[in-house]
Amino acid sequence: MPRTCPQLAKLTRPRLHWALARERLFERLDQPRAQGQAIYVAGPPGAGKTTLVTSWLEARAIAGIWYQIDAGDEDLATFFYYLGEAAGLALLLQTRSTALEGGPAAADVSRERVFDYFTTQLLAKIPAPLLCQLAATALLPDFTPTMAVSLSGNPAIGALVEDLYRRHLFTYRVSGEQTRFQYHSLFREYLLDVLARMPQPEVTALRLRAAKLLHDTGMFADATEPYASIGDWESLASLLRQQSRRLLAQGRSRAVSEAISRMPAEWVDRFPWLLCLLGTAQLAAAPAAARQSFARDCEQRVLALLDQATQANVELHAGACRRQCSRPIPAVWTTPGGRCTRSCPCSTMTARPHGPAPSSG
Repeated sequence: MPRTCPQLAKLTRPRLHWALARERLFERLDQPRAQGQAIYVAGPPGAGKTTLVTSWLEARAIAGIWYQIDAGDEDLATFFYYLGEAAGLALLLQTRSTALEGGPAAADVSRERVFDYFTTQLLAKIPAPLLCQLAATALLPDFTPTMAVSLSGNPAIGALVEDLYRRHLFTYRVSGEQTRFQYHSLFREYLLDVLARMPQPEVTALRLRAAKLLHDTGMFADATEPYASIGDWESLASLLRQQSRRLLAQGRSRAVSEAISRMPAEWVDRFPWLLCLLGTAQLAAAPAAARQSFARDCEQRVLALLDQATQANVELHAGACRRQCSRPIPAVWTTPGGRCTRSCPCSTMTARPHGPAPSSG
């Protein structure tokens, strides 16, 4: 039997919103830390102790284990139980970081250990169907509760995400006018792994819904990824055609170029404007690649014009030949004057020149 999920609010550093940097107090904290001394911050409730310490750790980029003591820690066994949990989670994350440097095999082993922790400890009480619906929200880089409900189809998902945030379970709030949430990158990777184990038709349908939801809510650059992941090139091209100017103006050139680069070459060649857009997006960061894209754009446009001219000539020749010799023949080129060339089958079927047949009278 797996142990019950620990209250990770005790173990997760709070995420601040618009906290004022208090440099004078930061310097007071720097001095004892530089001397290897313990620091004790005291003050009445609401004085800002947590905000001060959290903002100082973030400003100084200090790693560490966060442990929030409460009345339950009067029991020594409870204290050490949770402090083992904190050390274990920190060890898992450190192992994950180290394994990434040790190659793909080591990274895969560490990844499974972290994901097992999420399954057996963090989310052990969440039913599998609800977990799958929660996993769908990982398709969104950040989202409102309303977006989470719309994508998952379950009204309870919004409350579940808010609960994860309140308990500091790898879920953060994004600063802004609306209430928006974002997952820790490792937790999001875990949820996407859960999603990948679902039947492929269901995953494809969810990705399409995610793309349309992002599109409808104005998150155009983010919508390109789910469209590309399911190969919906028509919708992706339509989005780029409508929103490319706005995306480039917002500095999202990389998102535009990556989206076009994921499209099949034969699809891009069908629409030369995509090559022009790709070159524009590449221009600042990769001028050489942009030059190649512009060259391909010109080439495809010229070929398209030649195709149109060829088709016009074909139709002109077919009409002229039927009028002159009344024979159904394959369409070929005509002379500038609109008459059949030597390659026309009618010129080899008879020795007489084109024109009306001589009268017999």
